[in-house]
Amino acid sequence: MTFGRVVLLVVATGLMGYAVWRVVEAVVDPHHRGIGPKGVALRAGSAGRGVLHAGLAITALRLASGDRSASNSDQAREWTAVAFGLPGGELLVWIAAASIAGYGVHQLYRSYAAKLGSQLDLSQLRDPALGWVVGVSRFGIAVRGVVFCLIGFFLARAAAQHDAGQAGGVRKSLGTLADIGRWLFGIVALGLMAYGVYQLANARYRRIRVS
Repeated sequence: MTFGRVVLLVVATGLMGYAVWRVVEAVVDPHHRGIGPKGVALRAGSAGRGVLHAGLAITALRLASGDRSASNSDQAREWTAVAFGLPGGELLVWIAAASIAGYGVHQLYRSYAAKLGSQLDLSQLRDPALGWVVGVSRFGIAVRGVVFCLIGFFLARAAAQHDAGQAGGVRKSLGTLADIGRWLFGIVALGLMAYGVYQLANARYRRIRVS
């Protein structure tokens, strides 16, 4: 097995683990978000992210197995086309667009508000390490928010034109940013790497209430 396939398997395993955690988080509710409107919305968002990352994990597994068609597939377009075939499909796409874009805006707010202390126990860190973790996390969350806003925009355009070909996921969003300028694409790439650092901090310092 080549090194590239080993890396893909490792990535797929990590994505699937993250997907399972998000679904479990939505069902078990370890943060006690409850069944109120806000709690249900947050838990539904966790479940949605779980499904999304499960799809990414499956794509990585397909690529690792040598399925080259996986690299050319666009799940956002495929699922949008399926939605258009359902009763009220256009409304479903509009709802998905609003939800994803809204989540992106929420991520931008999180990066601005910097309420990391409510989720992460960073009391063990001292400056300058604390400042670096917070700064990198905020940058990563903001860039991820921009990407989700773009995905929501593409879905909204697909709904407005009733054309699944207008939809696009992360790949199309990054491609659009690359078309604007390499410097912007480079900033976004660094931001997504920063978000990876934030997730590592989550794995190490996440606050999880057990009762």
